[in-house]
Parts: sequence; structure tokens; C-alpha cells
Amino acid sequence: MPHRIRLRRPWKREVYCNRQLIHVEERVDLPDSQAIILDEESAASHNVFDVTYHRSFNCPTGLEPTDKLSIELQKPVSGEVEVRLNGESLPRDETVGSKTDATEEVGIYSISEPLRSQNSLEIHLVVTGKGGERGLQLQPQIGGVALKINS
Repeated sequence: MPHRIRLRRPWKREVYCNRQLIHVEERVDLPDSQAIILDEESAASHNVFDVTYHRSFNCPTGLEPTDKLSIELQKPVSGEVEVRLNGESLPRDETVGSKTDATEEVGIYSISEPLRSQNSLEIHLVVTGKGGERGLQLQPQIGGVALKINS
């Protein structure tokens, strides 16, 4: 029977333009669909941005060497997605069903290496901005995130 540990707050959200950090929010919640308003100087006439969510978590106790671990990323997710754990990109598992027990659509990213005592999870999105009265508006969308343990 799978066990899910929801990775809730705090997440750190960073926005990059041409690999330059232009906006940081230290404490955001997932799911997240909160608009980000960038001033014209920060946006610098670009409309495609990288949005990265960071969160650390401890290794759960009681894991067995035979347990299969993965990261579940619930929909909606805007743009292209890359999931990294401890600096390593996780492959999306296309062979596993794409619904949780609650029939929510998810992306499943397999973890092949053992977890460390302290782990760093990053989710990278590519988001397109839209012009507005106050500047450029980004609307990243990302659902909940969970560590899934299959014993």
C-alpha cells in the first residue's frame, strides 16, 4: 500500500530571466497559482521566465532498502517541468498510472538513489508572462507535491 507524505510549506519561489535572478519569495504554499507582477525593468522585454520552487525535507524514518520512492506532482502544472532532488534531475515515470487514489492527475518522478538525511527538492517551470497595467504578470500554476513510498 503506498504512503504519501505531502510536502507543504515553506517553499521558496525564485523567478529567473536569462539565468538572472529577478524575483524571490521566501515562503509560498503549494499548490500555487498566485500571480507574480514584475516591473518593466525586471522583465526587460522578455516574456518567458524560469520559475523555481525549492524545499528541503528530512528522510522519513522506517524506510526499507526495498521501498520504491517517487515524487508526485499534482496537476495543474504550467509549462515545461523539471524535478531535481539533491541536484540530480529525476526522470518522469511514464509507465505508472497518472491518477492518485483520489483520481487527481499527477506526474510521477522516480527516485533511484537513497535519500539523504537532509534532502533538497527543486521544481523548475517555464512560464510565459502577459503584459498588464502594472508591469508583466506571471501566472505559474503548480499543484501539490508529495513523497510517495511504495513498500
